[in-house]
Amino acid sequence: MELAYFVANGAAAVDRAVELVGERRPQLEEGIPVSLTGRVVEAEGGAPVLGACLIVSSTFYVRRYFYDHHLREVARALTDADGVFRIERLNADPAHFGRGGRLYATVTAEGYAPALAIPLAEVTPGVANRLEDVALVRAAETLHGRVVDYWEGRPVVGARVVATGAVDPVPYPKDERAALLVGAPAGTTDADGRFVLEGLGRGVQVISVHGGDDCVGRSSVVLPHGGEFTVRTRQIRGRIEGTTVDGSGDPVALVTVEGGGNSTHSFADGRFVLENFRGDAVTVTFTHPDYPPVVVPGVRDGAAGLVVRLERPRPVIVLEVTEEDTAAPVKRVQVGFWYADGGGRPATTSSQRLSADGRYEVRVPEGAVSLSVSAEGRKGQDVSLAARADGETVRLLLAPATGE
Repeated sequence: MELAYFVANGAAAVDRAVELVGERRPQLEEGIPVSLTGRVVEAEGGAPVLGACLIVSSTFYVRRYFYDHHLREVARALTDADGVFRIERLNADPAHFGRGGRLYATVTAEGYAPALAIPLAEVTPGVANRLEDVALVRAAETLHGRVVDYWEGRPVVGARVVATGAVDPVPYPKDERAALLVGAPAGTTDADGRFVLEGLGRGVQVISVHGGDDCVGRSSVVLPHGGEFTVRTRQIRGRIEGTTVDGSGDPVALVTVEGGGNSTHSFADGRFVLENFRGDAVTVTFTHPDYPPVVVPGVRDGAAGLVVRLERPRPVIVLEVTEEDTAAPVKRVQVGFWYADGGGRPATTSSQRLSADGRYEVRVPEGAVSLSVSAEGRKGQDVSLAARADGETVRLLLAPATGE
């Protein structure tokens, strides 16, 4: 709404408001006290770089299907005349620290090639952490390239092309890649599919091509590179929208949606958008490790409001895992499955699980005959899945790995 209308009418001007809060975006008021100091210098000669922008991002573990680590920006700072930066607080949840989390720094400065997603050493909350110097190389390289489609070699027009050094953006969730791509050299393809990326450093560059939030293709190149570099991708075209729900009509998140040579996933509210596929009518497959797959044939380009129901959820067993010697709950375990010969395998998902009380609800994949449970410093145990009832609780005592 117009600002003047809101000022005149106040809160009454707002008909409704909605907030979607999930594990992927921790809500914080003050963040975590973390002292980070370091320097940004020139790679040649070691002179300090004034006004360099340091952006700290964090990956943190979330027990979800499809993406297990998530990314967010947690701090930024500028360097002073001595090339020094200082950060006193991170906008981060405690989940970002420990074995399940890691911090990365991206540094940009005028005239220099950006240093993207540099993994930081061990960072501890509440203490002074002195980081290694970040050395920037001069932005001396330019890449001329062209984007064409996989199948016919036709130009891909209007695509956003990004160079991210050795960092591959695809493993990160689509709605979080912006934090990773901050400062990365970028360009847009013209009517012939051609692009120019300037301000690059020497060495390996991952060149990714994007249509909206979707990465339609990527390739690696080593700079300097002579001549025109060709990247083959999908065409930017097509859009199918819908929602994935369970048998009760509640949204199902992180369902893999595949069709026409492309894939995506549903979000926390069950909404999905499949783009950049091949064909005017495609067969769309919906898979999730907790449900049997659903196949919808002949979905036409432009379809909206498609509701896909995932029913007959796979059976659940509840693992109660405690330490044999202390009776304390085991808060982090690895769960693996064993299958009968010829048994089907679900789509890959992480074996790591977290639980504050040591209780783990585990969906049993089709064809699984047993599972294994292990934890750091503890002896693992195998659990037979034969004749297990849906919802059954299995209690496990994990002994110390040393036997003491």
